[in-house]
Amino acid sequence: MNILLLIDVLLPKYSGMTLRVINVFREISKKNDVHFVYIGNEKIQREHQEILQDFCITINHISLKKKEFFLGKVFNVLQLKPGFCAKYKFKEDYDNVKKRLKEFIRKNKIEVIHVFGCFTSQYVKDFENIIKIWDVADSYSLDVKRKIKNAPNFSKIGLFIYMLRLFNYEKEIIKKFFTTIFVSSIDANVYNKLNLRDKIYVIPNGVDLDYFKPQSDSIEESATLIFTGKMNFAPNIEAVKYFINRIYRLIKKEIPQVKFYIVGTDETEEIRKFNNKNGIIVTGRVDDIRPFLTRATVFINPMISGCGIKNKVLQAMAMNKAIVSSSLGVESISVVNNTNIFLADDPSRFANKVIALIRNRKLRMSLGKEARKTVEKEYSWDKALLIYEQIYESFNKKL
Repeated sequence: MNILLLIDVLLPKYSGMTLRVINVFREISKKNDVHFVYIGNEKIQREHQEILQDFCITINHISLKKKEFFLGKVFNVLQLKPGFCAKYKFKEDYDNVKKRLKEFIRKNKIEVIHVFGCFTSQYVKDFENIIKIWDVADSYSLDVKRKIKNAPNFSKIGLFIYMLRLFNYEKEIIKKFFTTIFVSSIDANVYNKLNLRDKIYVIPNGVDLDYFKPQSDSIEESATLIFTGKMNFAPNIEAVKYFINRIYRLIKKEIPQVKFYIVGTDETEEIRKFNNKNGIIVTGRVDDIRPFLTRATVFINPMISGCGIKNKVLQAMAMNKAIVSSSLGVESISVVNNTNIFLADDPSRFANKVIALIRNRKLRMSLGKEARKTVEKEYSWDKALLIYEQIYESFNKKL
């Protein structure tokens, strides 16, 4: 088959989307021709080329002019359309992208469009006589719904309206696409009442068990905490701020020598300001996160917003790390409190769990070993790829 892989965000190293695209399409490209199209104004850098050329026979770019149509912005609100709905707000871009994509599909005899990301799907939702997959991963409306709980009262109404706009968009895309893929049943269940279950698949993220594997425990440092992730991503920023402001000081009081590493790309100025203060180290981008995971005493995951499966947690579990997490941070992962992870949603309980692990090596080792067993059983990419292969096999029968 000729497949169009369509994305509007370039693939940063170690991001959840990047890991999913690489692992899925390396396999799919063995039997199919994969063409890549990126919609957006970033430049496709050498690092992106290196990632994509492994499984794509062409790499293409459609740039955007982003000339806003004000009345279209108003119409979006009145129609409860999300703010990024280019059909109204950026009509010139929307029409141009649709035209370019139709030409590309005709020229390359594309049979399947595989869309990653939320708002990319709007450009092809009305294309007929072609199979369309929406690999959205998370429910964006669910994410906003959760933000409402912790938001200031003055912003709750605005967030509620935005949640409805996102839900309407997601509902429309699911109806018009052949298949929609979420990483967790919690996200997928948002749409249960719409009688769309035959269109929805749940395929959890996997982890590369050969790449992320236990290292010598002699390298582990004492009283060292780590958090990993893309640090311009709102849920990660909120998690780090919550940990530093509500939890870290409690740990510091009991263990003054404790250090906290924030390891991730694209850190905002807000995060960068924490660097070299009170034992906090903001590393910025690193080529390999494994050495940081190896030296960490405890991996922390204090998420208070967001949805889906956290790749950072699967990677830490695969490396035998003892983890303390909020319940929200692992809601879609097969964890058992006090067996393969410690869960805590109250700041003082979270701090006490971290302190207990720092002081008890045997307990850390026990949690870490059970965590590794869990990912080996439940979260290998081989298991996820079996479902993707079944989906693509069903397409073959329809063509």
